[in-house]
Amino acid sequence: IILQIGGNDILAYTSPSDAKRHLQKIITTLKKISNNNLILVGPLNAGSSAIFWFPFSTLYNARSNMIRGIFYDICKSAHVPFVDLYVSRFRDPFVKNRDLYFANDKIHPSDEGYSYIYNKIKEIIDTKNAVASRTS
Repeated sequence: IILQIGGNDILAYTSPSDAKRHLQKIITTLKKISNNNLILVGPLNAGSSAIFWFPFSTLYNARSNMIRGIFYDICKSAHVPFVDLYVSRFRDPFVKNRDLYFANDKIHPSDEGYSYIYNKIKEIIDTKNAVASRTS
């Protein structure tokens, strides 16, 4: 199972404790039904979206980084591979080329944006498969 989650938690101001509790339940359930074949894809940096101007871009950057940290910690303790899509606004390819990576609504990824995400997921899958083949 490949699960991308967290963007709505950032935008809707889900409390950190609720986001943590919900993700722990989700991971526990999905690990059981997937026979421990789960990859979690974290959210992009919402502060990079073209629809948010200062000071909201800064606020959503901080929320994105906070949610990312929670998700990272949970995945690490649950031994679930984590695809970290968060990039600081100053280095984020989505900021550097917004017209390419964002859809017309300026918040969801475009086809190129999803291609970027796919490549990040593929890196984790390839690494996981390489490790599995070495231990077989």
